Amino acid sequence: MAGAAEISQRLMQPMLDEMPGGARDFAPPAKAPVARARDAAEKLIRTTQDAAEGVARETRGAASSMPPVGEGRTGAAAALMPEDFRQPQGMEKPRKPDDLKAIAGVGPKLEQVLNGFGVWTYRQIAAWKAEEIAWMEDALGFKGRIGRDDWLGQAARLAGKKN
Repeated sequence: MAGAAEISQRLMQPMLDEMPGGARDFAPPAKAPVARARDAAEKLIRTTQDAAEGVARETRGAASSMPPVGEGRTGAAAALMPEDFRQPQGMEKPRKPDDLKAIAGVGPKLEQVLNGFGVWTYRQIAAWKAEEIAWMEDALGFKGRIGRDDWLGQAARLAGKKN
């Protein structure tokens, strides 16, 4: 096989020598500057994307060891995803509902909204779990206000004074 290739090369060599430019004309043409620039840009983009993915992986790993902070929410509710949110258990209006306006940050309008969700007593608020706080903050558009204003602590103190 090698002999056949050598013989064919010897036969073709005189023809190649007679051609203008010789065998150089058979070399692939160099890429145009635009094509080289496009290739360089694509390579830079791929390199940047790889680096960004690496940083994202490192950040996710570091974030798991940090306290959760999500879009302004604080505490346990910040670590929850929307699919984990759970509406607090509502109840029928009792004969004598609690004055929810006694909780700092709850005004007359907000009290009406809470009542619309079936929240009438301090005990209900004091018993909220992280999933319920997250749901309520999402529904009210508060993003951390329940924790910052310590609604649960205030409601627990008010429920204790009531009894």
